[in-house]
Amino acid sequence: MKKITAALAAGLLAAGCAAPAQPQASASAEPTAETTPETTLSVEAKTEEKMENLGGWTVNTDYHQTYSQEDIDRFTKAKEGLLGVNYEPVEVIATQVVSGTNYAYLAFGSTVTAEPENDYYVVVVYQPLEGDPKIVSIEKIDILDIRTKENTDSKPVTGGWEITDTGKPGMLPGENTQSTFEEAVKSLENERMNPIALLGKQIVAGEKYCALCRAKTDEGVKLRVITWVDGADGTVSLLESGEFDLTHYINIKG
Repeated sequence: MKKITAALAAGLLAAGCAAPAQPQASASAEPTAETTPETTLSVEAKTEEKMENLGGWTVNTDYHQTYSQEDIDRFTKAKEGLLGVNYEPVEVIATQVVSGTNYAYLAFGSTVTAEPENDYYVVVVYQPLEGDPKIVSIEKIDILDIRTKENTDSKPVTGGWEITDTGKPGMLPGENTQSTFEEAVKSLENERMNPIALLGKQIVAGEKYCALCRAKTDEGVKLRVITWVDGADGTVSLLESGEFDLTHYINIKG
């Protein structure tokens, strides 16, 4: 059995995330090619930036999808008319009750180009009490700068965002990825980790991984970013564990 050689003690903050104001019916909230964040930036500019700054990380394209048919239908309807990036839902990671409900999806996005650029996004879909759902926020998760509550100037927790608890086991792609993840998180006491998605992998002296996870703690369910390395000598080391700052990736205008 592989042995943990290093572990980072992560500070646990209060569960939940600050919520933006209830989305209003305005042009800034409509999911159109003109107002969607990922279509206001040219594909060429994004591709050039990614090639310069990827830093050896490769975004994982073999992701595990966990959602209901209702979640699929809501996302599919909401993304109608979006151009430039093809978004596919991975999981609903949080919800917020407003006049209706906001659903925060982790989504995989691939640019519609000859050489697609792959990234993960937090996509918020607003489902009103009556009428069709619509996308009100799209924010890319930059694998080189994933924001956690430990490295972000987080605001106080308010507003009713609740981390979803699907109760479904998460599996990372590849037997080695899953087994090294399980080995790496053994040192995290009082937390039961359920991986949502492997965000990326980096070749170092061995392989370095980064995953978004759901952590069940005595304080409730939280989202955590786990980074670990499977060393060339066969040792597994937990490098970092931080609470994912969901509110940093939500930008509802209105």
